[in-house]
Amino acid sequence: MDIFIINNKDKNAETRKYLIALREIYDSNCSEYKVIECVNRNDTIQKTLYYATLDTTRYIVSIGGNITLNSIINGMFLSKKPLVVIPCGNNNDLYNDINSLSEDTKI
Repeated sequence: MDIFIINNKDKNAETRKYLIALREIYDSNCSEYKVIECVNRNDTIQKTLYYATLDTTRYIVSIGGNITLNSIINGMFLSKKPLVVIPCGNNNDLYNDINSLSEDTKI
């Protein structure tokens, strides 16, 4: 099962757009996933820690901005699960840095 973690205070349309697209992909491929909406930084850390240590979890997917990503990373310190980052949201330094790269340097 893959875990999508978002901050439910993030009302950014792009964040919701990514989540809708991911749900469609997973539903059409009959893949298991769970969406975890967190209310604050501590909630994000605690929920990430819980799901990152479950044997049934394949990937943790961070959908959001810097605070969401930072909280998820802090919640994964005991985990060896892969982290997938979808940077979006308001004032997102990672998103802005990636977009400022030229096409041939993007990862």
